[in-house]
Formats: sequence, C-alpha cells, structure tokens
Amino acid sequence: NDAPPPADTSDTQRYRVAMRAYDRAEALAKAVASSSAPEAAAAALAADELVADVALAKAQLSLRSAVANLERGEGRDLSPEEKALLSDAETYAAAAVTAAEATGDPEHPRVGVAVACSADVYVAKAVLAAKGKGGVGDGAGVLFADGLYRNALRRFGTARPPTSVASDPDAAAGGAAPAHLRLVAAFAHAKYAAVLRASGANRANEAEAWSNAALKEWDDDFSERTKSEDVVPRENGGDARDSRGEEDAIRNAAGGIGSVGKTRAILDGQLMMPVVG
Repeated sequence: NDAPPPADTSDTQRYRVAMRAYDRAEALAKAVASSSAPEAAAAALAADELVADVALAKAQLSLRSAVANLERGEGRDLSPEEKALLSDAETYAAAAVTAAEATGDPEHPRVGVAVACSADVYVAKAVLAAKGKGGVGDGAGVLFADGLYRNALRRFGTARPPTSVASDPDAAAGGAAPAHLRLVAAFAHAKYAAVLRASGANRANEAEAWSNAALKEWDDDFSERTKSEDVVPRENGGDARDSRGEEDAIRNAAGGIGSVGKTRAILDGQLMMPVVG
C-alpha cells in the first residue's frame, strides 16, 4: 500500500486557511467594486480599500511564514516553498501599493504602509541571503529598502527623525507624526533604523536618531494607556499591555539586521504594521 501523504503542520494549515479567507474577502470586495447595482455604490469605496488591505495582509502573512519556516530549519538553504512564499510576499506587496494608490490619493498613509511592506520584503531577502554568513549579504536589497522606507516615511509626515510626539506642545516644531499614525510610524522608524545600522558606521548617528524616535513614540502611547483608569492590569485579570515588553520589541527591531538571529525581531507579527484607515 502507498504510504499516506505527510500531514500538514499546524502553521501550514493555518496559513492556507487564512489565505483562503483573504481570497474570499478579496473576491467579494472586487465584486462589490465592479457592481453596477445602485445599492452597491456607497460600498464601492470601502470595497476598493478592502482590496488594498487584503493584498497587504497577504504580503505580511507570506513574509512571516517564509521567515518562520526558515528559522525552524536553522542552517539550511531556503526550500522551494519558502522561496515561493518570499516571491508571493513581493508580489502581494506590489499589488497592495497599486491598490492603495487606486483608492484616489497616491500620497495617503495607506500607500505608505504598503510601500513599507515592500521594504520589509527586501530586508527579509537580504537577511536570509546572509544566512550563516553573519552579515547582510544583499547590499543592493538593503539599499533599495532604504529608498522604500524613506518613501513611506514621507507619507507618514516624518521625512526626518521626529524629536516630539503628537501630544507634545512642540509637536509641529519637532516633526511629530500625526496622532492617528503614531504606532505605524514607530514601527517604520524602528525598522528604518535597523536598515541604516546595517548600511555602515557612517550612518550610525542617523540610525540612533530614528531608533530614539521610535522608542519615544511607543513609550508615549503605552505608558499613557497603562496608567489609564480604563485599563485593568494583568495581575487583576485584565489584558493591559506590558509596556516594557512592547518597548523591547521596538528596541529589538531597531537594533540591527546584520545577523540572522535578529530576523524574527524585525519580521515578527508584532512588528507588522497595521493598515491605516
């Protein structure tokens, strides 16, 4: 008798289930967007935004899955499946940029999130190319990611490292990100700091400035949330965030991409930027 095929791992199964759900959401959104029915007119704009969001989610999911699979098999080359996941992530990220621009404003922060996701893909490919070599490996990929992150940061309103946050009295003078973008900006600033650090000692001061901006933005948000009377501490049965743990996540992301051991810190699901509405 033929041996039964190997069972899917739980992660692989979850990936496939998630992708099927995203495919279904995308198909429904496209059907609404293209419908000529009068009752669908009001939903058309939201449908276009959903198409962009789904493409971004697919890119993030493919990217994380490829990195996670590789880390479970330390010391080996990328499998064909993992290479396919990285290729899919690149394709989906490009589709997310196109779909976000199609919603009407090419300078909208939503486009910036998709552009930053494309940068994440290039960073991942560079780090994975350096597996076992202790370095970044693909200098061209890191250089391209640098340009993409800058493109995204411009759309977040932070073309230079901000020295203030939206709640500060000198927010405008300090170049603070708008309040509704403060967390997505913190993620992008941290990851851009890592790219700068990997680009050489001559960019260390730039990296430090972006890293400090990310930490300030993150600390400002979660230090206030954990002090709020509306937040119930974990020890009392609540689900308040551990602000120190969140700070560590941002600090790790900004720390560097020069070693494979840091890959997960940069690409972990915690650090996947939320879609900005």
